[in-house]
Amino acid sequence: MKLNARAALAPLRAILLTALISVVTGGIAPSAQATTIEIAIYMGTWTASSTYPIGAVVYYQGSSYISTVLTNTNKVPNANPSIWAPFAVQGPQGVIGPAGPIGPSGPAGTQGAAGLQGPAGPIGPMGTPGATGATGPAGPQGVTGTMGASGPTGATGPVGPAGARGPAGTSCAVTPPTSQIALLQWWTCTVTVGTRPYAIAFDGAHLWVANETSNNVTELDTAGNVVGTYGVGSGPYAIAFDGTHLWVANNVSNNVTELDTAGNVVGTFTVGLAPLAIAFDGTHLWVTNQNSGVTELDLAGNVLGTFTVISNPIGLAFDGTHVWLANGNSNCVTELDTSGNVIGTFAVGSFPDAIAFDGSHLWVTNNLSNNVTELDTAGNLIGSFAVGVAPEAVAFDGVHIWVTNTGSNSVTKLDVAGNVVGTFLAGQNPRGIAYDGNRIWITNYSSNTAERL
Repeated sequence: MKLNARAALAPLRAILLTALISVVTGGIAPSAQATTIEIAIYMGTWTASSTYPIGAVVYYQGSSYISTVLTNTNKVPNANPSIWAPFAVQGPQGVIGPAGPIGPSGPAGTQGAAGLQGPAGPIGPMGTPGATGATGPAGPQGVTGTMGASGPTGATGPVGPAGARGPAGTSCAVTPPTSQIALLQWWTCTVTVGTRPYAIAFDGAHLWVANETSNNVTELDTAGNVVGTYGVGSGPYAIAFDGTHLWVANNVSNNVTELDTAGNVVGTFTVGLAPLAIAFDGTHLWVTNQNSGVTELDLAGNVLGTFTVISNPIGLAFDGTHVWLANGNSNCVTELDTSGNVIGTFAVGSFPDAIAFDGSHLWVTNNLSNNVTELDTAGNLIGSFAVGVAPEAVAFDGVHIWVTNTGSNSVTKLDVAGNVVGTFLAGQNPRGIAYDGNRIWITNYSSNTAERL
């Protein structure tokens, strides 16, 4: 409000007026017109956005200032002495007075949000056990643990009664196909097995056929009778015998299945991606994994190591000292020691697929160059010999080399000098080959048969 509104402030008015006139006129006696100036007006704390008339008093940073011009805006009082004149300067701070009495407690405020949980305190003493609750539902079955050591063999029990005679299995006593009769090939034997039989192995008594798309193996005796069919993993592709058990490489389920010679599953063990072949070195098993190296297992199924080799290892053989791999995409074979170290890599034909050892030399089938390559155990090339179209598997019978030719539906017999001794017709797309100590057996992939030559 204006101070000249109250008579009681007349003395102050006179003082302010005199001060203001003195500030405005620079101490010179004012004219009659100058005496009409308004008495000082207090306008609160100074702000940059306000416009102040002459005589306006403002508060700024502890002191008061009075405007000495008719109008001003955004002129900081303590920085513009030609526009603002000190009016009341802030004095020094006085002595702090004694504290007043504590006032009554105010009402309780609203409860704040819960704070973070503090650290757990020490575990208290165990309380008295409560009553046993009801049994909960059974949890899911855990994964199969590692097989423990075999216990001692128990005493032989009494011989049980003879079982009922089983149905007659397919054998070589059946009438052979007309093509076999026409060629007078009475020595051969063809047996129906599972679908897409890929590989075959001999355990010293019986033959075992891996059936790729029926996910099982077929057991045959050497007369061609079907002894049994047993489920394994998905896509069984190769099979090997360790002197006690059979091991099957399952290409689709990325594992190997161990069977006893009664066809019981002893265990299933994970290996690399898409296992293609398997071999026994007298102590351990070796598995080739398409594009993911070779895996070494002990006879308990434990993985001892996985070793990186050249792209796409397929075939596999042991020469009594070292392991040899046929590398399909790289047109070479790799020699490893039994610790997985690479001893050497040696060129062969186009797309090597399988490999066999004849006691002195190694024989490699080259699927795209329609021949076999013979190497000594130092990796030196002995020779390359033409066979049928798209040779797949190879075996040694103690005297001769035998090769299945998938593209010409035939089997080629070579002597160890590489000379072709004979070529024999087979079923459709012959793949696997094995020797039973007396005769050669093959699998006909597209005919779903095993055949004795």
